[in-house]
Amino acid sequence: MTKVLLLVGLFMVNVLHAQTYGLDDVYEDENKNIWKESSTGRVASGLVYGIMQNGLSKGFELVNGKIEGKKVTSFEDGSIFVTCNYANGLKNGNCLWYSWSDKNDRNQISRKENFINGLQVGKNYTYYTESGNLKTVRRYKDGKRAGKEQWFYDSGEDRATLDYLNGKKNSAVTYFKSGKISGKRYYSKSQEKGITYFKNGKIKSEFEIINNNKGSLTTYQKGGSKEYEISILDDEEFIGFSYINSHKSK
Repeated sequence: MTKVLLLVGLFMVNVLHAQTYGLDDVYEDENKNIWKESSTGRVASGLVYGIMQNGLSKGFELVNGKIEGKKVTSFEDGSIFVTCNYANGLKNGNCLWYSWSDKNDRNQISRKENFINGLQVGKNYTYYTESGNLKTVRRYKDGKRAGKEQWFYDSGEDRATLDYLNGKKNSAVTYFKSGKISGKRYYSKSQEKGITYFKNGKIKSEFEIINNNKGSLTTYQKGGSKEYEISILDDEEFIGFSYINSHKSK
């Protein structure tokens, strides 16, 4: 109810002193990053509100063609789905996403983001829909993923840790709930290498991918002996071997 009242307040404070538009009355000129009136082509200023085809409603204020303040998207019952802060037409500050699920009161935040001049910065958080427990923590710099990214099981244990540099993935480590490592991956410009493990700590598989169309895969049995070897020569050709009683055969 508090969120609904905030939404109503947002669009009622200045309603007597501003032009009002429906969603079809304005459009965004993406080349100029400015909103204009559909009927005249003039730069739009005023309150915009309407219901979309999917049933969600959207509301925001335009000042000289730029979104200012909060942009709010709401469910049919009036509760908020997304709210983002804007300044001079760009996201600035927090964006909050709320649960889509009907199994709770939709007050549960599902995602938190932070922006400066339209670029995502700092930490981004996502949460499990039903429990509300932390799911991921991502870090951004100038709109690109940077540094450590963390994934968690719903019960709180580490699920994966990834490392990014300038928006590109460098490495990833995944975990069983016990805390033991279940896999490792390493990335370069044209290559991906990885290894997976059984819960007993022994190697389950090793693989290498080159330019997305070449590579190799070796799998192992729980006892440690080889199971299969596959070499991918190109998009249409590969060579495979299986191991029976430690003897190699095609």
